[in-house]
Amino acid sequence: RLVSDWSSDVCSSDLLASGGSCTVSILFTPTAAGVRTATITVTDNASGSPQVINLVGTGQTAVQNLSFSVANIDFGVEPVSYTTGATGMTAYNNGDAAFSFTSVAITGTNAADFSITSDSCTGSLAAGSSCSVGVNFTPSATGVRTATLQYTDSVSGSPQSITLTGVGETVVQTLTPSQQSLV
Repeated sequence: RLVSDWSSDVCSSDLLASGGSCTVSILFTPTAAGVRTATITVTDNASGSPQVINLVGTGQTAVQNLSFSVANIDFGVEPVSYTTGATGMTAYNNGDAAFSFTSVAITGTNAADFSITSDSCTGSLAAGSSCSVGVNFTPSATGVRTATLQYTDSVSGSPQSITLTGVGETVVQTLTPSQQSLV
């Protein structure tokens, strides 16, 4: 008797010659975590019929594991209203199961000072795969500016966050008059 966790093929012949053999391949595809059991019962005209083979397997829970190349991004000092080049970070699926991203967004106190320039973290991310997001910084005021790059996904503990920081500074322009000669 096979249950839904197990499947098999069958021997292709109804008759087995004396001294012959028949191979049955069994595939275990657990539908739940934990110990799963089944039996194969072979009914024939040999002595001791039926022959019973017990099957035991253990289903494992799939693991989703999201990690990042950085815990925070510091853009340093940038003049107010000037934009930095994009800084990238990578998200990795180190687990053995796919997961999906619902959104990647910038949130927090100074969210408007940071922007996403590229985002390949959309949809499903297969086990062993990675995706990346690029962010730039355009301070709107002087001083420390902070925000959060927030990943909303199907992984336990969602949302996950990367801290974004930068400092806006005032640009001082000094004009030096040139000497002109009067003739």
